[in-house]
Amino acid sequence: MPAQGHAGRGGRAGAVVAGKYALLEPIGEGGMGSVRRHVAVKRIKAPPRS
Repeated sequence: MPAQGHAGRGGRAGAVVAGKYALLEPIGEGGMGSVRRHVAVKRIKAPPRS
């Protein structure tokens, strides 16, 4: 099991990749790298005020 705050070979937990993707704990790890779950975050815009 990775140490606290470490997300395997792919980088530290909480690290930001490409300026917009935060790394979380890996769900799997092998000889070529680590795998993380894809999560979509959707924000609902408020309707325009009349």
